[in-house]
Amino acid sequence: MRRFGLAKVAVVMALGISKIGWSSDHQLLYARELSLPAYQLATLAKDAPITDLRLSSPTNLLMIGQTSLWSWDLASGKLVRTQLVTPSERFASPLRHIGSDGLNDFVSSDNKLFELAWTSGRILRFDIAEPDRALGFAGEGDNFWLIKAHHIFRIDRYTKAVLARYDYNISDVTKYVFDPQSRRLWYLAQREVRYIALDGPDRQSHVSAKLRSMGLDLQMTKHELVALSASALIRLSFAGKPLQSVPVEGRRKLHNMALNDVSHAYLFDDGNLEIYNVPLKSTSAAQIPSDLVANTSLMRFDRDVLAILAAGSPRVFRLSVDKLGDE
Repeated sequence: MRRFGLAKVAVVMALGISKIGWSSDHQLLYARELSLPAYQLATLAKDAPITDLRLSSPTNLLMIGQTSLWSWDLASGKLVRTQLVTPSERFASPLRHIGSDGLNDFVSSDNKLFELAWTSGRILRFDIAEPDRALGFAGEGDNFWLIKAHHIFRIDRYTKAVLARYDYNISDVTKYVFDPQSRRLWYLAQREVRYIALDGPDRQSHVSAKLRSMGLDLQMTKHELVALSASALIRLSFAGKPLQSVPVEGRRKLHNMALNDVSHAYLFDDGNLEIYNVPLKSTSAAQIPSDLVANTSLMRFDRDVLAILAAGSPRVFRLSVDKLGDE
């Protein structure tokens, strides 16, 4: 296994650290795929393709299909379906994203918003007067933001009243992040990282950074923004200033990433997965089947679980030091 994909400074790319010691003894992890029984796979396939994934914990994967939310308990193998729209509604109201405001989970379609309160077992459904392509969510204290292709709503968490609406015009957005503090919407536009300042006078799109190749992903940590292309990672401050470009070593290409407060995971085109543990400042590596990578549209990582969406189907791997994990 080739374990070194990024330049030496890459392991600190989202920490704001200027340098770190580099060691060749990456911890080697083994990836064991978790599978559902055949009858559950057949049931899930009827709701294909899956459009979004969320690891609500290292033992639970939430998925949305064409009509339903699916909860897969990775410890017990139990799969639970919650239908949100009828088959006849799926074309007018396709389910697009699942997210959280820190308390409850939300699923958005182009003209509806569903709040899932797991403790009470309630599902609240809100109709959105102006249908528009849903992009996702962001939490902010007692409020959350519903982000759409042409406008964004600031919504009271408890009353669901719309506190503010901001209009803009962006098209063909595939990856975005929203910073509630600066009220900037960041997104990828081919080889550019662009942003719209909601509190700005015109809400026009501005270029923050240019990429050497097509942008693949854009994510946010507590410290900064990170843009991904096949050949490099770009670190940006929340003010939009480029901080660092981290090139990929060798001929391999970056394909996906998943960033959280504890770990930063990067998936390469050869199936190599590199994980940087933020608190421990250590790096580990694992290998997944390389034929999955080309069709992987998104990736989630939490502690020792990797979940990817490959050609509209979920694939889940548990990482362990012990090869006996292949039981």
